[in-house]
Formats: sequence, C-alpha cells, structure tokens
Amino acid sequence: MTTLTADHRRRLTILADWLEAHAEEIAPKFRMAQWFGRGDPHDCGTAACAAGWATRIPELQADGLYVAVTPLGFPRILYGNHHYTSSSLDGFFGVWGPFDPMQYARRPITPAHVVARIRSILAEAP
Repeated sequence: MTTLTADHRRRLTILADWLEAHAEEIAPKFRMAQWFGRGDPHDCGTAACAAGWATRIPELQADGLYVAVTPLGFPRILYGNHHYTSSSLDGFFGVWGPFDPMQYARRPITPAHVVARIRSILAEAP
C-alpha cells in the first residue's frame, strides 16, 4: 500500500467531505462508468466525475489541480509536471484507485461509493 503524505491525506479528506456534502446535488450528473469523453462532460467537466469535481473545489485548485482541454476536445486533469490524468491524480492525491472508472464500471456508482472508498484508503494507508 502507498504511504500517504499529510498533503495527500488532507486533499483526499477535502474531496470526500465535499462529495459527501454535495452528494444529493451532483448525484443525477455523477457518472464513473467511463473515463473522458467528448460531448457529455457533465457539470464536473469529465465523464469520471470524482476527479472532475475535485478540480472545482477551491482548496484543491489552490494546491494546483486543474482541467485542461486537449486540441481534440478531451478534458485532462493535470497537476504539477504530470502530463496525464492518471499520473496527475496519483501525484496529487497519492492514490489512483478512487478515480479509476474500471473499479466502478460494473454497477452504477454514486458519490457515496467514492467517499467510502476514499475513507477506506485513508483508514488503511500508512
């Protein structure tokens, strides 16, 4: 298991708290079954919503997480010197798992599922 830094833990907690507080509002638009796609980015800016909503949280924006759109119109979540969403999320949060749509593709996923996964990681990670 990955060792989380204090910043990773703080950022994951901010995201979990935000998703929990806004779950009812964002649930109808929350889709984790695929990664980015053109044409239906929802209000979160991406198809894999947990990461997309993370980019809308001011505290996480202040830490450097943001969305950029490629010339082909695909959103990409970036942080620091990372050029790909997966490495950006791993670098920013210390883990990739809660944002991996393959973990959720076999069932409808809600913000509560992602919150539970994040809280589990926080409890288990050194």
